[in-house]
Parts: sequence; structure tokens; C-alpha cells
Amino acid sequence: MVSDFEMALADNVAIEELIVRLKQATEWALHPDAKKLRRERIGTLGRAMNNSDFMTALAVLQTQTTARVADVIERAQNKGLVRQEVNPKVFAVFIQSYSLGKIVDDISTDPIAGSDWSNFINKLLLDYLISPNTQN
Repeated sequence: MVSDFEMALADNVAIEELIVRLKQATEWALHPDAKKLRRERIGTLGRAMNNSDFMTALAVLQTQTTARVADVIERAQNKGLVRQEVNPKVFAVFIQSYSLGKIVDDISTDPIAGSDWSNFINKLLLDYLISPNTQN
């Protein structure tokens, strides 16, 4: 997911292509086929909470990942694609976390339609992240 998001913002693309790429990254992260990956991520986080050495090692990787995504967001801000008021680090953490939020729904007996979840995330991304100067 992070790599997909980086690719979506890193290239010199037209705003229409950026929007398509962001939506594709969201679809991939929330796709039913990614359920196993989401479970593995939450399991890894749970194990780290009970093992200080593992937590320390994972924290270093997590910090690097967040910094990579925040850097991409800052570059997109410099290109005028992303709103200046967006805190790159906050948004980077959000980007990484919304697929984990899907885990709550993955275990529900009355799950939300996948398209409803994706549409909600995409609306948040596009309405808050994308600079209004670039929207039609």
C-alpha cells in the first residue's frame, strides 16, 4: 500500500491520473483478497506489543515508512497537488492505518459493502488531500 501511494504521488502526472492512482491504491488495500495481509499486520503489531525488542525493531521500520510517505506528500505539496494545510506526517499515518481499520469490519457478522468503505476513504482522501486548485 505505501509503495502504491508513493507511486501515485511521486510521478509527474496530471491530477486526473493522480486521482485514479489514489483510488487504485485504496481499492488494493481494502480488497477482500488483502484480508490475510491485514490479519498478518495486526498480528505482527500485537506480537510487538508484548516483546520490547521486537517493538523497538518494528518502531524503527515504522518510523522510516512514515517518513517516506510524509516525504512524498511534501513533494506533492510543493507541486501544488496536495493542500498546504495537510500535515504530511499525520496524513502518512492515516494512509497506513485505514486498511487496519478495515479489520474491525472483516470480523463483523454484518460487514459493510467493500465499495462503501472504499468510497468513504476515497472521499476523505480526495476532499482533504487534493488541492482545490487542481480540481475541476
